[in-house]
This record gives sequence, structure tokens and C-alpha cells, in this order.
Amino acid sequence: MFNKGSTAVLSTPDIPFIVAVKKSGIYSFEEGEWVLQYGLSQDIYKLVRLGRFIFGIGDYGTILRYEPYQKKWTHTTFSVSQRLWDIAGNDKSLIVTHGGSKLYMSRNYGSSWAVVKPFASFSAPPLILATEKVFDVRFF
Repeated sequence: MFNKGSTAVLSTPDIPFIVAVKKSGIYSFEEGEWVLQYGLSQDIYKLVRLGRFIFGIGDYGTILRYEPYQKKWTHTTFSVSQRLWDIAGNDKSLIVTHGGSKLYMSRNYGSSWAVVKPFASFSAPPLILATEKVFDVRFF
């Protein structure tokens, strides 16, 4: 299984750790065994805990949201060919990620998303390569 390589790992107080495995999915280590939690054909490059959720982001606009207490996965895909490189949020339910020259923003921990095009008026929009780790809800 791990001969494919892992692409992201996260440990939380609730889950000893979860690992994203290249073109395979998200696995957890439970009672000495690896358990497939969510199968995927896209790679996930970052896992992060925001609020009570765990988010994974990766290829082709893929966003995963996991609610550990209900053990429920939600899979969102934006129609972009780019990888989502980073995701950040705050304790007021704001989540922001980016792909290409667009920002994807949620005000409800990823239950719904809006597209923000800050460079729409540019003839050649720049690519956004990173997001800040702290957001002020009043900014958006």
C-alpha cells in the first residue's frame, strides 16, 4: 500500500494520525492496522484541522472535509486543472483556498463555497501560490 508514497499526514487529539497515500486515498492507523477511510484517484497534498473538521486539498481542485465525530466525508471538486496548494481559516468558520488565479471561500466550514476572482480585470491574471494563515472575516 505505501509503496506508492504518502503525500500528507496529520495527527490530532481525536485521531492518532491519518495519511494521504498517492492515488489511493486517506488512511488511518487504528489498533495496529491501516484502514482506508476514503478512497481517491487524486492526490491530496495537505491535511489540516480547521475548527472541528479536517480538510484535505489536492489535485484538480479537490477538497475533502471530514467530520470526525460523525465520521462523515464530504468531497468537493472545483473545475480547475490546478492543484490546490494551501488552505487556511479562522475560528469564525471562514475557510479559504486557491487554484490558479481564483480564491475559493467558505463562511460555513466548507458546507458551501463561493468563487472570488480578485484579478478578473487583469489581462494576464497572476497565479496565487500561497495563502496567509490568519484571516480577518471583516476583510472579505
